[in-house]
Amino acid sequence: MLFPEAITELSMYRQFADVAQVPILANITEFGATPLFTTDELRSANVAMALYPLSAFRAMNRAAEKVYTVLRQEGDAKARDRHHADPQRAIRKH
Repeated sequence: MLFPEAITELSMYRQFADVAQVPILANITEFGATPLFTTDELRSANVAMALYPLSAFRAMNRAAEKVYTVLRQEGDAKARDRHHADPQRAIRKH
């Protein structure tokens, strides 16, 4: 597998795939050099796998910020249930 960095155009992935003849891994991270290509766009450029290394982490940070804002504004954790994931829902999915 080839992991080219800082790809700025889909055609660059195609070139790597054509020359290397191995699966291509795309690094799709917000605020990186590579645009946020869709999975369909990546697939059309012969990308075998896409890595989103910080997407969930950034979403968790935003969620934490919201919870702490509620705590600061309301003075307690009673309202937290509106902002937390439902553990029963997570259990049912698995």
